[in-house]
Amino acid sequence: MAAPGLPASSDPPDAPPAGELESALAKHARRFEPWVLYRLVQRLFPGRPIHLRGRSSAAPQPSAVDSIGFGPAGVTITLNLGLRSATSALPSYFRELEADPLLGPPLFTLIEHIDAALLRDRLEALDPGSSGWLAPAGRYLGERLRQISRLATPSGLHWLFSRAFPEFQVSVRRGMFTERLAAMAAELGRAALGSAMLGGTVRSPTWGFDVVLLKTSNDTWTENDWPVEVMRRLENTVWRGLDPTEALLRVWLVDPDGRAALRLGDGRVGVEPLVVASRPEVRLIFEGRAPRSRGD
Repeated sequence: MAAPGLPASSDPPDAPPAGELESALAKHARRFEPWVLYRLVQRLFPGRPIHLRGRSSAAPQPSAVDSIGFGPAGVTITLNLGLRSATSALPSYFRELEADPLLGPPLFTLIEHIDAALLRDRLEALDPGSSGWLAPAGRYLGERLRQISRLATPSGLHWLFSRAFPEFQVSVRRGMFTERLAAMAAELGRAALGSAMLGGTVRSPTWGFDVVLLKTSNDTWTENDWPVEVMRRLENTVWRGLDPTEALLRVWLVDPDGRAALRLGDGRVGVEPLVVASRPEVRLIFEGRAPRSRGD
């Protein structure tokens, strides 16, 4: 079921109905960081305008996001930030002016209009690569910065994989790979000094990186199991970060409870608890050069 006023094709394939998404977002809005919720709403409801407003409060609130509402005019995200919040830069007498029955309504309208623009600028500043006006060449700038930071190193890969897989304990070490390289084809009766006659290819040892992901959480936050989810995040996040290094990688997934079995302890049956004999399951998720990102 599509959102009101949008064609049925606006919902992503296999996505829950728009009404369920709206209810879920409204219920869990306070658990989001403001800019994450802002980007999520942009992706889930691309045809709806997004309105940002600050909540008037005299004391700090427990969350930066107060609520989210859905209506015919669009999506309204209310934040505990801005000119009317407890951390406002405005002098305190503005609150007295807002309470004035004559000056209050027009002043409130003016502050709300200014606040909406300031809040939008603040959220977009947290993700400048996606902001067309803040960083016109944001994605190109991001690629150049990633090249300068040299992510194809043990420390760089550890940082990148830790960000992409917060549910895992990440370790990175150098490892030996064997690559097929183009070589001279075999020729009968001819041999040039200093060269070898081979079968068109040669196996050459070269250094790369072994990345080990040790699972610490069973929840993938999606309907996929971990092997599928790991591959999805590699394609959507990691390859973008490594573009265009084409680093040689082996990505291992280690599940400590993957082949768990129950066995009796040393005590008496029915009295002592059962003991879990954990036999970790190790899977090779990816081996080869990091593919070039296709981009958006």
